[in-house]
Amino acid sequence: MKNPNGFGGTYKLPGRRRKPWVARITTGWEKAIATRGKRKGQEVPRQIFQIIGYFETRQQAMDALTLHRISPVTPKHGLTLAEVYEEWSTVKYKNISKAMSQG
Repeated sequence: MKNPNGFGGTYKLPGRRRKPWVARITTGWEKAIATRGKRKGQEVPRQIFQIIGYFETRQQAMDALTLHRISPVTPKHGLTLAEVYEEWSTVKYKNISKAMSQG
């Protein structure tokens, strides 16, 4: 059965794996130059994907897509340790006094 538009997709990786099913969503589009086929050398649109996770069964992958649809998790890839600390400290030290934060 076909998934609704914008829902995401699942596919199976080749080979013998413990978790062969992948759940992924499209996060955007980019323009790229085609390297083969009829449109070789022309600008073509390409999808940018975000992998939600790897799963043992297709049903588990579909359940993960459904949960992601209800409450999406924002990816934190590429953050440095300093950026993670700054984000954490704004939440952690939101309600403390000035003297406590300096000491």
